[in-house]
Amino acid sequence: MDVTDYLRCFESSLSSYTGDDPLEPWDKFVDYLEQKLPAGGGGGMSLVFDRLVERFLNVERYADDLRYVNHCIRCASFYSDPVAMYAHIFSKGVGSRTAALYVAWAQQFEERGMNEQADAVYQKALENQAQPADTVLDEYRQFQSRSRGQAAASAGGRNPLQNSHLTNQMSTHREPAAPVKASADCPTKPATVKTIITVSRSETSGAIPSAQSSGVQTVSEYMTDKLVCKGSELCFEEVRAENTSRSSGETREPARRTGRDDDGNSVR
Repeated sequence: MDVTDYLRCFESSLSSYTGDDPLEPWDKFVDYLEQKLPAGGGGGMSLVFDRLVERFLNVERYADDLRYVNHCIRCASFYSDPVAMYAHIFSKGVGSRTAALYVAWAQQFEERGMNEQADAVYQKALENQAQPADTVLDEYRQFQSRSRGQAAASAGGRNPLQNSHLTNQMSTHREPAAPVKASADCPTKPATVKTIITVSRSETSGAIPSAQSSGVQTVSEYMTDKLVCKGSELCFEEVRAENTSRSSGETREPARRTGRDDDGNSVR
């Protein structure tokens, strides 16, 4: 037979029970099934525990009976969310004075990393004076020790290289320097205008940037009006030759005016 068949036969036999402890037959039935069922085949026991918990959930005399509380804990182990089961039976007054329920409840929170909630459960057990008190205190101390160890491990979780890298990041970070504001008493200097004399393209090995593109004012060495003569343009070399010829003529002119050379001799 499977668990369902065993359960049906068992519940049929309860009609003949005349004792004063209705929980006792259930307690013995659970022991019998756990011995009868093969190893690893206890999955069907969830149905038995569900039926047992439901049957005595509102029976006040069993609210803190260790047998019933342990059956409730076993029942919760078959649920995907045991915490919800603990909260449900606790809201019905089950296990409020029993240490086993608080310990199992807190351990579920701890397994999920919810240490604050686990601590609150232990605090509630102390507040309600759950029994045995020594069990609560011993489990609570062990929990606190594990929590301190986890906190220390988290604080020192970074390895030296990570810490060094983090330190370097912090030490090299600097706030950007504030822009220097000009003083009202010291007006800024006007931009300096540079003058560059450009020469003919034949006298330079490279092009000169234009004033428009470089921001620098340029002045021609030659008078531009001299480069235009009777509708035609003279090249730079022709203008230079003309200037040179004019300068030479002005130098010889005084000698022609005096009719004498530098030694006082007549010049013809």
